[in-house]
Amino acid sequence: MYSSKNVLLVSPYPYSISSRGMDVLTKSFDDEGWNVTHLTFPKAFYTPKVTKPENSKVNTIEARNSIFPYIDRIMFWFPKLLFDIVKWFNNRTVKNIDFSQYDYIVLESGKALFLMDLIPENVPIIYRLSDSVQLVLGKNKYYKELENIIFERSFKMIFKKEVYKNFLNDIEKNKTTVIENGMVIPKEIHSGNTYPDGSINAVYVGLHQLDFLTVSSLVRECSNCDFHIIGPCLSKKQVGKLEINKNFHYYPFLSKEEYMPLVKDATLAIFPFRRTESMKWFGLTSCDLGYISL
Repeated sequence: MYSSKNVLLVSPYPYSISSRGMDVLTKSFDDEGWNVTHLTFPKAFYTPKVTKPENSKVNTIEARNSIFPYIDRIMFWFPKLLFDIVKWFNNRTVKNIDFSQYDYIVLESGKALFLMDLIPENVPIIYRLSDSVQLVLGKNKYYKELENIIFERSFKMIFKKEVYKNFLNDIEKNKTTVIENGMVIPKEIHSGNTYPDGSINAVYVGLHQLDFLTVSSLVRECSNCDFHIIGPCLSKKQVGKLEINKNFHYYPFLSKEEYMPLVKDATLAIFPFRRTESMKWFGLTSCDLGYISL
């Protein structure tokens, strides 16, 4: 069944064929015959560069580079005036987009919520909560407040964890669907020759920052283990220092077809850990591997 409706999906990460919730949603709309546009917003110096999937009908667009990107760990103390100025600068990078042309707009949790100011009230918004702004992503109270606004304004909400619904009122719960996704290895993924026989391999796939000193120590001390880090979770400077070790392998971005065999045949999974309140909302996805915490 095909639709002539237009949908815009907004994420800080470019579209690729992966297990990320927004990528799964984007592909699902495309498979159903919608006119699909994927917007990378905001765009900054740290945004990964990804080649558009082949044979995809998804229209991929991106914001202009922001000269003043919002970084919560630095700007958590900003008062409302400064926060609003940063939000304004970021929204200016998409001033050429007419949001009224879309029948539905899907916003991923995080800085995509800045765009609520630009979306007409008559355009239904679907909120995809990957990681909660209030519980995980944000410290600034004005940034966190954006999530309360989207809870009320959204037409539908899609959460990746049931536990997040505990913070909703009854009206909000009734418009929320939980769709869990993660590192579940599809049966059709063929592997077996990914790594040399007898080798030990630890793999990390994700977006959350890893502790550089811990990674560096493990790579040096465990020279008999190869560490495969997939995703923009380390800075270029940190990667440069680690790449002097032959057992360190870094992949800024891989497609699902590329990284799934690395996960399936790995010896260990790497799980990020910090002694913060937000860590209780993270969990190891089902990939049947032992794990080490960084």
